[in-house]
Amino acid sequence: GRNWKRCGVKLRRLTNRVLHNWQAKLLALLAAIFIWYQLRAVQLVVEQTFTRPLQIIGLGVDRSAVGLPQQVQVQIKGSTRLMSDVQRTIGSPVLDLSKVNQGPFNLPVQVQLPPGLVLVRVNPDRVLGRVELVSHDMLPVRAYAPGESIIVEPSQVEVSGAESQVMRAAAIVATEVTPGRKISLIPVDIQGLPLSGLTLQPDKVAVTRRLPLTAYKTVPLKLEPPPGSLTLVSSRVPRQVLVMGSIKLLAALGSLEARVSWKTGSFSAPLQVTLPKGIELPNTVWGSFETRLVQPVQ
Repeated sequence: GRNWKRCGVKLRRLTNRVLHNWQAKLLALLAAIFIWYQLRAVQLVVEQTFTRPLQIIGLGVDRSAVGLPQQVQVQIKGSTRLMSDVQRTIGSPVLDLSKVNQGPFNLPVQVQLPPGLVLVRVNPDRVLGRVELVSHDMLPVRAYAPGESIIVEPSQVEVSGAESQVMRAAAIVATEVTPGRKISLIPVDIQGLPLSGLTLQPDKVAVTRRLPLTAYKTVPLKLEPPPGSLTLVSSRVPRQVLVMGSIKLLAALGSLEARVSWKTGSFSAPLQVTLPKGIELPNTVWGSFETRLVQPVQ
């Protein structure tokens, strides 16, 4: 009986001690719990800037865009946890040209971010450019090496791209002439400045001959029309042709004429270029044609 009595006394003392000023103790406990949750939820926010290639969507194969930046800077911010994996999760900036058929445009750059990340800045945030029809042309290849004349095969390549850029292209320059290796090509304008945004087919050529230095000149090429029984539907021939010879002979050379063995349908054939004595072609010049028979008048 005494033991139970002693236990009851101790329990009453403990209860009184716990319940003494219980409102303040409860508020302190709630405050501690709130602060603990806040500290768990709060993470350091950081900012990072990334450089990404600009992705173009909505552009048909017969269209080409001019004036586009190759890279876009994207600045984002978020918690350290989310930013730790952002290199893998962030996508490329997108420019949607699906509503531009042809002509100028001024459109925003779109950036899709994972949930929880905030876009701070995009540079550029808008792109001012122009959509043009894709054009094609055949241009001569020029290769240079100190004290040598370099002959390559093929001697001309097809260049394609935006119409305005193709019109500016004057020739294709071969770089890094290394024996036994194919040579990379660069399209250039009439001043020899590189042009961007153009596709070359093929984009490399092989060195076939290395000769003592000879003078070269690019001259206009005129194609003899087909006979009266054929209608020329389309043709793809070089506007100019590269010839070699003495400086004196080349100085007097204004243009050249060429013929082709005409036939009906679509075909490719070498051009028969009429050359003055002492003037040579480094390589055979080819053209692509489509013809049809002239329908007799009823």
